[in-house]
Amino acid sequence: MIGQVRITFNSDLQQRKPDAPMPRTLAKAYRVEVLSGGEWRKVADVKDNWRRLAVHDFPRCEAAAVRVTVTETWGDPRAQIFEIRAYDFELGVARSIEVPFANANGAIVTPETCRELGRDLAKTIKAYLEEQT
Repeated sequence: MIGQVRITFNSDLQQRKPDAPMPRTLAKAYRVEVLSGGEWRKVADVKDNWRRLAVHDFPRCEAAAVRVTVTETWGDPRAQIFEIRAYDFELGVARSIEVPFANANGAIVTPETCRELGRDLAKTIKAYLEEQT
């Protein structure tokens, strides 16, 4: 069950000045969907976003996946998302699923590159745990 999605976009904090225009890397328009009951259901549709951290609340639902589709940036050819978190605040307790993609070094993130990341992470955790025993 989830009822909130938080997205951290790349707002190019290193280049920001008070009078600077919107960061080119920031998502301007996007939608958020959850896979619930075998169907994708839209829970947010945003135009003219200016936030680095976007928080979207919606009625709690069973969700097998969360999908964020960026349809426009403030000028960069690629959207950049640092983090997506899904929360369930049942009884005031938060449970989260975090998917970090802080920097893909310009690579396109695909299901295969995500699987590669998972395999590399699993190998690293296994090696660490073996060293600890």
